[in-house]
Amino acid sequence: MLIGGHQPACGSGPAFAARPRGARDRVDGPAGVLFTASSLAEIQVPTLIYEAEQDRFLVPRFHAEWVVQNMPAAQLHRIPNAWHFAFMDTPSTAVPTDDGDIRSNPPGFDRKALLARLGREIPAFFDKAFPGQ
Repeated sequence: MLIGGHQPACGSGPAFAARPRGARDRVDGPAGVLFTASSLAEIQVPTLIYEAEQDRFLVPRFHAEWVVQNMPAAQLHRIPNAWHFAFMDTPSTAVPTDDGDIRSNPPGFDRKALLARLGREIPAFFDKAFPGQ
């Protein structure tokens, strides 16, 4: 999960549509393959990236970690024992995928606690990174 402010002068395409400076964004699943190292290097706004350590869809070293290595203002938060769907609310019904049921959690992983943590950390990040906005 990538969280940051918006910098209209950087990037192109739907992820960078023109919006007021200082708009706050949350983008789930920072798919590194969508960006070049040079395009990421241009992004100067504070950005927080959460990585599911056990993600098998977006393998961290090719996505979240690569994005952080190329973004000067990015901070990485690795979530131990988390799978790809850790950042989603738990669905009330089964949702099968190639990676198993989205409702499932790895042994010892507490999704409810993670979502509560994100509910505190994300607003605190925006308040610190973009005071008064």
